[in-house]
Amino acid sequence: MIFTNFQCDAQQPTAEPCVVDFDLELPVAEYVDFCRHLNEDYDFVSEASKELKKDENGINHCMLILCEGRDDGLLVKSEGSSYAR
Repeated sequence: MIFTNFQCDAQQPTAEPCVVDFDLELPVAEYVDFCRHLNEDYDFVSEASKELKKDENGINHCMLILCEGRDDGLLVKSEGSSYAR
């Protein structure tokens, strides 16, 4: 379990518990495109979207999008949508 802040523009960021249920490593070009167009629909987000939300215990279930050859990634909690929220 990790803790992160999912609130953009928050005055006082708070860390929320989350678990990574899915991970996906994208080739560099696809990862860069994904990072630049987070509000677009993606099949890989849509396929997992029902599970990428906060559960009844307050734990966020997320997808970790990684980039081939890099050590960083993006944590996605789509809350039922087919795009990164």
